[in-house]
Amino acid sequence: MKSWRNLLIGVIVFVLCWAGLDFYLTREIKSGYNYAVNGDSADIIKDQGVILQQTSLDKGDILLLGSSEVGTVFEQNARTFFPTNEVPYMVNAVGRAGILNLEHAFNIDSLDFSKNQKVVYLVSYAWFAQDSSSPDSFYANFSKNKFYRYMTDWSIPDDEKIQTAERISSLIRTYSNTDDMDAWVYAELCKYCAPAFTWIEAAAYPGLMFEQAVLSTKDKAASYLYLKDLGPYEMKAPASTDWEKEYRNADAEGSKLVTNNDFYFEDSYANEIADILPGQKNIDASLDLESSQEFKDYEICLKTCARKHIKPLIIVESVNGWYYDYKGVDREKRIKLYNRLCAMAEEYGFTAHDMSNLEYTPYTYYDQWHLGWRGWLYVDQKITDYFGSDS
Repeated sequence: MKSWRNLLIGVIVFVLCWAGLDFYLTREIKSGYNYAVNGDSADIIKDQGVILQQTSLDKGDILLLGSSEVGTVFEQNARTFFPTNEVPYMVNAVGRAGILNLEHAFNIDSLDFSKNQKVVYLVSYAWFAQDSSSPDSFYANFSKNKFYRYMTDWSIPDDEKIQTAERISSLIRTYSNTDDMDAWVYAELCKYCAPAFTWIEAAAYPGLMFEQAVLSTKDKAASYLYLKDLGPYEMKAPASTDWEKEYRNADAEGSKLVTNNDFYFEDSYANEIADILPGQKNIDASLDLESSQEFKDYEICLKTCARKHIKPLIIVESVNGWYYDYKGVDREKRIKLYNRLCAMAEEYGFTAHDMSNLEYTPYTYYDQWHLGWRGWLYVDQKITDYFGSDS
């Protein structure tokens, strides 16, 4: 009897210490938040975690979701362009190379938007050009914490969870011997025992919630240390935007760095691909733009936004038209893709814009599909129209 009492006391002390640590970390992160976090677009702690993004949201910032393009270094990049007098908000950029729709769906589901619903979603052509969800790229951005949050969210229908588990099962199979093996095992169980999913979910729920709590505290500890290492941040003074002047500056900057090719690639990128360029002619003439698994994942992301009662500004990025003509991708096929993605978003009542009319505008992209000087200004204008004081 005494041993049981000692065990109970030990458990109570452990839980109290854990709760105290979690409370302390949360308080320190929220009070000591550094806006340098917002501009750090490639930080895995922020992207895979929750607390830094949630703190930014609670402060009123715009959450910008994308992939590798958000990390590009242009003064027109939304993460450095704002705040302005018209849009007096900071932009928190979340996105890295390889991140895709399903991971953004997990990310959105993990956040509380009750105080702030300002979200911009940059949708990349590259996601749908093939089944681009390679296991390596996906796992590099995979967050078990967010996956478990998603799978324990009772507001999500069972069929959607089963579909998601099937996708996770295939994408992280290669990494089933890592620390995330339990996530793969659970996904496999949901996949192969779908008829009994309700029972599996109920039985696994306590364990998933416990591990989620552990992962949440680890996220806070890593975020706390990350904030400690950041230097001081000098906030930009907001100013009024003269769009004509901004576009003249963008063209001037682009023209200095685009001088040696007919595709309007930045010179350094043109030099980088010079050796392989002859082999790219008509290489994608038979590319299928209608069957990627990403369409289903994009639908899951849209459903997640609707369930969280947010209406994101969705911008469907196009590509460098000159280069994709050269690669043999018919423009009509590309337009059909952009229209489909916008129509899917509009079915949920979301505002969607596509950049198809900028495929042949110099300096919109600095390579084949990453936003350049004019491309980022287009995004900035749409953000201003959507979230600005005159919207």
